[in-house]
Amino acid sequence: MILGDARELTFIDNESVHLVVTSPPYFNLKPYASDAGGRQLGRLKDYDTFLDELDRVWRQCARVLVPGGRICCVIGDILIPRKSGGRHRVLPLPADIQARSRANGLDNLTPILWFKVGNRAV
Repeated sequence: MILGDARELTFIDNESVHLVVTSPPYFNLKPYASDAGGRQLGRLKDYDTFLDELDRVWRQCARVLVPGGRICCVIGDILIPRKSGGRHRVLPLPADIQARSRANGLDNLTPILWFKVGNRAV
């Protein structure tokens, strides 16, 4: 296991990893204890900037994965409450990541859906 910034994986050789397991930080929803010098993705206020920064992660993953390697990514839609924007909104993070990942040279397999009610598994 490596603890660090997944946007900067230069210390990992090309095509040397078989499996990446990740759960990106929550966009603008969870307060993180450390901001890592202002680089914490979860503190970004603009969704498109957040996606751009995640693209850097996916490009690094594509580079280090062996042919046929896999990424398992635990993500969900982002719910923006009325109190934060005047209206309730849902940002489709899984769909946006799938579309943008294809542009970064990754193929998407059938997702596995985990149905959760509120914040607990069912």
